[in-house]
Amino acid sequence: MIHLHVPCRSDSNSWGGLYTDLQAKIDSGNWQSLGHSGFDGVMGKESQISTYTNSFLWNPGVANDFSCQFRFRHRSYESTTYVNSRHALSGERWATHLRIEEVFSNE
Repeated sequence: MIHLHVPCRSDSNSWGGLYTDLQAKIDSGNWQSLGHSGFDGVMGKESQISTYTNSFLWNPGVANDFSCQFRFRHRSYESTTYVNSRHALSGERWATHLRIEEVFSNE
């Protein structure tokens, strides 16, 4: 189970906002997208301060021990969008979080 929390701010006066794409790499493999937010978060026609949150199940499909790396890729539209900035955050505990929980299956 993967949980995302991404504080962001769009200072657009027209249509603008942010796509958030979470990517993973297992061992020395290639980066693969786990999906992106689409028109969610701070997409809108006025300046917005928001936090994009999402939770989803991901099965890496690996039976043996492995190492995994994650990275975020963001794309701003029609304006400047800030992540972890210009949000009046107080301390890193309010910044971007990626939390992973292991879920066991009887299969």
